[in-house]
Amino acid sequence: MQEGSWNGDACPRCGNAMQREDRYCHHCGAERHHATSSRPMAVKSATAAVLLSIMLPGLGHLYAEDRNTGIMLIAATVVLAVLGVLLLVPLLVLLVIWLWGMLDAARATERFHARG
Repeated sequence: MQEGSWNGDACPRCGNAMQREDRYCHHCGAERHHATSSRPMAVKSATAAVLLSIMLPGLGHLYAEDRNTGIMLIAATVVLAVLGVLLLVPLLVLLVIWLWGMLDAARATERFHARG
């Protein structure tokens, strides 16, 4: 951190300097007790994310708050399903997207927890 640029306070656990907007200490990972959001971090289940993705690709990502990927998967699923019905496009691509969505939904929960 540049000298004179500090505008926060110290970490409650390790005493490392924190910026006012920091919710977690970059040094030890401790949560700031007076963070701007008093809402506790939700716990997301990888199993629930996969089950939601089985129902509709992208739902697991929406559950894990990975909105861009979730919306992209839902849109691709709808487009490919419509094309598959109307144009008899091989549904193999749809199956691959669906399977990838199920597998990546579990990883999306890990990315959610890593964001803190």
